[in-house]
Amino acid sequence: MEGNDNSKDKSRLLGFLKSKYEVEKWIDIEAALLEFASKKTSTRDFAHAKEDNEAYIALCRALKDYLLGQQSTFTKTKNSVAYSLLSVISRLSNQSCLYSFNYTQVDVLASKCNIPMGFDATHIHGSLAENGDIILGIETMDPIDERYAFLYKTQSRHYKHTNIIRDLNNKDEYVFFGHSLNGMDFAYFNSIFSLLANSSLSLPHITIITKDVNAENQFKNFLRKEYISLQALYSNTDPVFILTDEIYRNNQEEKNKVYYLLNRARTF
Repeated sequence: MEGNDNSKDKSRLLGFLKSKYEVEKWIDIEAALLEFASKKTSTRDFAHAKEDNEAYIALCRALKDYLLGQQSTFTKTKNSVAYSLLSVISRLSNQSCLYSFNYTQVDVLASKCNIPMGFDATHIHGSLAENGDIILGIETMDPIDERYAFLYKTQSRHYKHTNIIRDLNNKDEYVFFGHSLNGMDFAYFNSIFSLLANSSLSLPHITIITKDVNAENQFKNFLRKEYISLQALYSNTDPVFILTDEIYRNNQEEKNKVYYLLNRARTF
């Protein structure tokens, strides 16, 4: 990580993230950043805010460099659900929308899979594009002291307007791939799930592609936590969960779900 040794020694941010990782062996960086900023605000401990800001900038730079390396060494797996879906996505009409909460470039990955694709996704939080930057940070309605406002995603000069909220309320089919909907990103989806749970109108297909039963249950538990009635949701529409672990175990029921999704997707 770049930066002078003095600033790294004085930064409390890096030490906090390191201690979280040593205990849990994995961390949700953005959730950890929110926890850190909240503690600093509640304890009014701002002595190292400048050094923490410098460490945060270095963290973003180091993360982008790491992900660029991962993107450049990516190898295709033709029997994956992602490959099958990407093959169909590449032929989407201009009436469809592709949004990504990842930084990796969908068009670059498609090229590595020999899939012709004339467009990239709209990246909500920046991308690895040469003229772009990643947006790592927090969003919360709870007050954070302005000395740590640099941690807000919307504070980034790279934060840009998208039509995601409008588009989420105007589609016939929703496919969520690898997105838990947990945490700060749920603000984008709260309105659509509330609508789906309470509307009496003709409602769209919803497909959630995730890893396994635990991930499916986490998804459902989070909706309950956000006061989205699963009973009402299932009464108004039919959410379909596709578990990639089961696909790779050759579970025919899960493979059939993918088959039906891809057939519908060809008409998007």
